[in-house]
Amino acid sequence: MLSLLPNWRLSYDGLVQIPFIRRHFKTMTLSHQYRCVYTVGTYQSHLSWVGIGRGDRGYIKDASGDPRPSSPYDIASVSITEAFSPLIGIDAMFLNNVTAGLKYQKTRNLNLNITSYQVVETHSGEFTVSLGYKYAEFNKVLKMRKKGDFSNDLMLRFDYSRRRTQSLIRKIENAYTQLTAGTMTQSLQFSADYAFSRAVTVRAYYDLQINTPLISNNSYPTSNADYGISLRFSLAQ
Repeated sequence: MLSLLPNWRLSYDGLVQIPFIRRHFKTMTLSHQYRCVYTVGTYQSHLSWVGIGRGDRGYIKDASGDPRPSSPYDIASVSITEAFSPLIGIDAMFLNNVTAGLKYQKTRNLNLNITSYQVVETHSGEFTVSLGYKYAEFNKVLKMRKKGDFSNDLMLRFDYSRRRTQSLIRKIENAYTQLTAGTMTQSLQFSADYAFSRAVTVRAYYDLQINTPLISNNSYPTSNADYGISLRFSLAQ
């Protein structure tokens, strides 16, 4: 527990003070975040546990009646999840209202199963690129009359991500490590949202996901594509 790091989050938006960046960007923000979660699974107390001195040092008696060093609790599993989300991230807005973002994330999950004496480790890395643009008063392009002071904006967004995930099983007794699963996932998302009014928004979207296995097992490369048009009504004014 003492070796776990505290969570933190850092962001910096002072790059726009540099003259070259100020001539091309309205805003630019660097971000970095680390999160760690320690989880103890189901556990129960040893009724026959005998403490020695202070702290959690003690013993229980095994089937033959001999003392065996033990903690006060019978813990089945322990897991630690660490994530840099992101390890490094850049979000910027150009002078022409185009937004852009770059982000790289790393995640690691360790699951210790005390019953089977093994550790399952899963780690992943993901790189994401995003672009966006807000076309204000798009009704003028459609040659539609403006209603009141409401701005009929068109929001365009594009996202591409590439994620690599691997899972390992580490046998504690045999000092043996085996790669059990691995996947390369590529995702492409595009959407366009047009606000007809304060209550009605039309959205067109296209999502593509490609999964490629990294090891030769029973899995095969797959791809899924979703596209369509949605109409959203909002009762809140």
